[in-house]
Amino acid sequence: MLTEFFESPLRIQELRDGPDGRVLEGFAQELCQAGYAVITARRHIRAAEHLIHWLGRKSGTVAALDERTIEEFVHHLNRCRCPRYGRTHRRDIRKGARLFLRYARFADIVTTRIVEEAIVDPALLVSFCDWMRQQRGTCDATLYGYSIPVRDLLKKLGEDPGTFDAQHLRQFILDTSQRCGWASAKKCTTAVRMFLRFLIADGKCAAGLEEPSRFSHTGGFRPYRGICSPRKSNG
Repeated sequence: MLTEFFESPLRIQELRDGPDGRVLEGFAQELCQAGYAVITARRHIRAAEHLIHWLGRKSGTVAALDERTIEEFVHHLNRCRCPRYGRTHRRDIRKGARLFLRYARFADIVTTRIVEEAIVDPALLVSFCDWMRQQRGTCDATLYGYSIPVRDLLKKLGEDPGTFDAQHLRQFILDTSQRCGWASAKKCTTAVRMFLRFLIADGKCAAGLEEPSRFSHTGGFRPYRGICSPRKSNG
């Protein structure tokens, strides 16, 4: 899926031929399925590439990654002299590195235990994933993509589905569009609608909220085409 974010054949081949190229390919696939905008996904892939390069210099491996290693990598940015890698946007680099660790754990590439933060998914998200597996046979890769916006939704609106309404759902989708681009917002819409169908089936929220007309005033998804909308360029 690197081809989704990069157009230059040389750049794509460089990533694939580099250390842990197959892992980066899988990471790119997850970012694509999760609906990340091109610019954002490139930034995260670049952070993961830098992390892998740094690990190699200190004889580390992706399989042994954990939260403490990520923080060591971020601290390294203060004095980073790695050729071809920037260190100015440290918050973005840290976010990309932590997202890469989360993917690597999900894909069973990393087997270390969480040592800093016990990330416990909301009960509703866990139940939703179980329901999708049982009722629809949904694969884990798809559920990983769904879980990102659903987790954000529950963080934004709270974990009481009885309080969900069309206005707040529309605003959540719009905020996602403005922050990540319309492609990400479309995938977010799909995930949220599936989540709402689960909630309705389980009697936890009002029927009809999952209808497309509830997500915009035009009866469907309306992409935000502001300055955050991605444009592909040679990478």
